Amino acid sequence: MSNLENIIVNPMIKNRFKYDNYSSLNELIKEMIENHFGYSDELENSVLVVASNSKYNQLLLNLENRPGQIVLSFFRNRYNYAENKQELINVLSVADLTIVDTQWQLNKIKNLIVEEGNHALLSKLQHVPPYDARFQLGNSQQYKELKIFLFIQQLPPSKLDNVLNILLNSMIENQLIYLDIACIEENEVAKIENYITTAFAKYFNVNQSIILKYMQINDQTDENKIDKYITNYSGEDEQQKTIIDLYKRINIKQIRTENDIIQTFKNTRLIIDVSDKPNIYAQIGGISAGIPQINLTESPYVVNKQNGLIINNLSELKESIEYYLNGLRHWNEALVYSVQKISQYTNGSIITKWKSILGEKYE
Repeated sequence: MSNLENIIVNPMIKNRFKYDNYSSLNELIKEMIENHFGYSDELENSVLVVASNSKYNQLLLNLENRPGQIVLSFFRNRYNYAENKQELINVLSVADLTIVDTQWQLNKIKNLIVEEGNHALLSKLQHVPPYDARFQLGNSQQYKELKIFLFIQQLPPSKLDNVLNILLNSMIENQLIYLDIACIEENEVAKIENYITTAFAKYFNVNQSIILKYMQINDQTDENKIDKYITNYSGEDEQQKTIIDLYKRINIKQIRTENDIIQTFKNTRLIIDVSDKPNIYAQIGGISAGIPQINLTESPYVVNKQNGLIINNLSELKESIEYYLNGLRHWNEALVYSVQKISQYTNGSIITKWKSILGEKYE
């Protein structure tokens, strides 16, 4: 591809194409798909699943050789509803089925359909989880440390301040609580560190520069350089010791791949994600590892007082943390329920659901 508007075919494989070059990617996509379905002996029984994208929706939904079923798939933030309301209604009208990855996304599309008065389109919507559960129970109960894994990516600053304040309070009351904060993007590490120091400053009612003094970061190793403060501690400043001890129990966890979450969950005791759109992979990963979860938003993955708690507001967060960290009774209940629930999100179950939606007959 020489540029976005001119595609040159590699001479070594030009026999697979009609032309040596194409003026746009749309032109090439159209040729490939129409060739595929044009030679299909069972066009009526064919299915085309389209990853919804404003640039290609119209092309793929209006093929000359149309397959028996066209399915639209909406995943994460790939499609901007606010800017494409009318287009959304148009493509939903043409598609036979629409698959979405989250309950939040399902509700969003439903609301837009209702707003536009196209209630008949609601019957086309289906929710299918995008990830499978990999049955791998964690072993956090074997450790005395109580690790909390916190997702903050979708939280506005004011809400995050409140959450961190509650967690600091819980950590001071329970010296066994450790906090891992998820960092999805590498460039967010400094931002998260600033959130932490700001939270400490507000909680202890001191200037942020004082907190920064205690929490000096080694730029080369990115490790906390606070052991010298512990060593030199003379007992004169109880608050300083509390701040340093507390900070040592907080870590920023870089999450680059799905496997990073799986590895982190091995010794995690509790997952907290109080954003409006909880991380789906973390929710399914929590089920796989048997870890209870605390959310503010209902979802198919967390059932209140079964494998987690759905709280009404942040004022219930501290009590919810205690519910799972004070003893193992409720934690074990969540583990048992997760083991029962995991079968819903295995590879086979997800494929079976797709087949059922598409109307395929299978034993």
